[in-house]
Amino acid sequence: MKIGNLETMTPDCQAGPSWWWYLVGAGIAVAGAIFSVVFLVQRIMSVTDDMQQVVVPGEGRLTLSQPGHYMIFHEYQSVVGGKVYSNPRGVAGLECVLKASKTGRTVALAPVNMSAHYSLGGRAGVGIFQFDITEPGEYVLTGTISAPGTNAPAVLSVGGDFMKQLLVTIFGCMGGMFGGVILAVGVILLTFFKRRKARRAQQPLGIPPAMPRA
Repeated sequence: MKIGNLETMTPDCQAGPSWWWYLVGAGIAVAGAIFSVVFLVQRIMSVTDDMQQVVVPGEGRLTLSQPGHYMIFHEYQSVVGGKVYSNPRGVAGLECVLKASKTGRTVALAPVNMSAHYSLGGRAGVGIFQFDITEPGEYVLTGTISAPGTNAPAVLSVGGDFMKQLLVTIFGCMGGMFGGVILAVGVILLTFFKRRKARRAQQPLGIPPAMPRA
């Protein structure tokens, strides 16, 4: 409608993004939180998926597909080939030797320098040795138990860098959570400033601004 030479804008013809974009921003934040929770659960549940098991006394072949850092765990609660193993933590008199199948070279094993343990899906283990390899391939892990009176077999489990997996999980969760929040805040602020700019641009001199449309 016109007042003299001035034209006022009705709510129906007001420009600017819809207030529904505020809900879009909130939805992005919720989606980021959901992603973080799902990622965390999947990472936790997959900790033991790639671990290779060896029953000792005895030996087992390991396929280590990547160079880098690995850990050997005593899996004191375990299932191998449908058989349940249950031992106290730690194996008295346990001696382990790791060799490359191709060259016969012995890989140095060192005690773990950090506390590492897991308990998932009926399996529980604690870190006992760590080692590094420079070449991927097949390796043979041999374990003997020399302590007298220790006849019960035990299960060793070999997996990748536990600390690296932990950091990936932590930063993945944080990235999903904070990334969603930052993107959501950006959408909400952009919507707010664009709507305010549109209202100011359509406000004639001396005429109160129109109420924002839905």
